[in-house]
Amino acid sequence: MDAPRRRGRPARAPGELQPAEEKFCQLVAAGYDQTAAARKAYAARRLSDQAYSERGSKLAARPDVQARIFRIVAELEISTIDSAPHVLRDVLDAYREARADRQWTAIAALARVRAQIQGLLRDTVVLRAEGSLTDEQLAKQISDGDPDLAHKVHLLLGRTKKVA
Repeated sequence: MDAPRRRGRPARAPGELQPAEEKFCQLVAAGYDQTAAARKAYAARRLSDQAYSERGSKLAARPDVQARIFRIVAELEISTIDSAPHVLRDVLDAYREARADRQWTAIAALARVRAQIQGLLRDTVVLRAEGSLTDEQLAKQISDGDPDLAHKVHLLLGRTKKVA
């Protein structure tokens, strides 16, 4: 007589992960946090946020899962990690998740990053060497022609001369 068959997940060889566990490892290696990786890996189960958090934490604590994540990260090439298409894909994935969760601040920030990646938005910084200005030039620039404000700037700078 055969041994009774167990219900649930099929028996696995030592060190072999279930498909959802493998997906979890891939996602964590790609930079997802444990909860988000569990949510994506076990999406068909429709668990609560707490359950996804617990599942992610328990999986990440398992030595076989930790070893698999380490192997995946070790196999990645730097060019793959830093490629623009990879970064854009990650931004778009995060954007979709933020939209689904109705996280408006995150959506705005991710839209800005997306525009920067695509070269549609550039941040520019203009630096001026204020130390190279004389007190007179600095007072004139700050006061914008207002003699009272110029006088106050001179007082702050340690000069008491009233500028007309």
